[in-house]
Amino acid sequence: MGVTVCADEATLTTSLATILHGISLVDAFMVGSPGHYTTLLQKDGQRFWCNGKPEYFDQAGWQRLMDGPEAADPLAEFDRRVPYADRFITMYGTLVLDGRPSTIPSEQLDRFNADCRAFFGIELPPFRALRRQDVTFVPSRATTEQLRRFDTLTSAKEVRSLLTELAASDELSVFGKALYCYRDVSVLAPGAYLANSLRGPKLRQAAQEIDGVEAALDRIRRIAGDFSIYGRRERIAMADEVLLFDTGDDVDRGLLLLSLVLASPGIDAEAKRAMQLIATKEATFLTLGHTVLDVATLKQTDAAVGSTLLRLSVESLTAI
Repeated sequence: MGVTVCADEATLTTSLATILHGISLVDAFMVGSPGHYTTLLQKDGQRFWCNGKPEYFDQAGWQRLMDGPEAADPLAEFDRRVPYADRFITMYGTLVLDGRPSTIPSEQLDRFNADCRAFFGIELPPFRALRRQDVTFVPSRATTEQLRRFDTLTSAKEVRSLLTELAASDELSVFGKALYCYRDVSVLAPGAYLANSLRGPKLRQAAQEIDGVEAALDRIRRIAGDFSIYGRRERIAMADEVLLFDTGDDVDRGLLLLSLVLASPGIDAEAKRAMQLIATKEATFLTLGHTVLDVATLKQTDAAVGSTLLRLSVESLTAI
């Protein structure tokens, strides 16, 4: 829809820098605050700072600002753009200066600090605060060697293949978590998708009008499109996305249907516990006790058939 916030822009900046300009994920670094995120990038000794959509600086551009007619102070200029900066995000992990442990290794923080010093000409406030705090470090779940493997990839297919390989050895690593961002239905805890859908404001508003299963089916019938915004059944759209874009394939619609039923104040808890969504390679089904509905047709069928891709129920919420 062309609508972004700064966290989206920081992520997009990093992705595009990697894809279009060959900047390694190892050399992408986000510094932010509770209200704003920015991205610092480095390649071949050149450094770049992207302050969301408002501003972009290369080293020479930042220096021109400092040397301008008003002789800008680098600390004041940074603070004006990122007030209360207190957090770092990297592919190695994250650090928020609130007492929680750092999953960014200390040697990587030192490297990013040096890059920031070289670019801004000062030590940034969060790095100053870091030196005054007794931060506990926990091992990163991503290594430089693993991250460097992405540098030579040339297609989305190759990226997905490598992500899947690395995630298999550590589901809680950044590689495993990336599969959730990708909305891959084969993740270890697909209940996260159901939990996310149940938190959606559009879903919760729509569920207030659902007083039974038939009302939920009527709402699904009103979805105009039958294609997924993600283009394939192995990726799943959240309930709010289906409602917002008014389209979804059978898997997307199935998640919306189950979410509407579970969030409805008019359906009793026992009935909700008896419901299960089953997406197979052939179709998607909602089971209600002994009744099985084909989500694509919203008609009763004998049984769910095909190799299972995804299975969701109330119990899925406790397995996250």
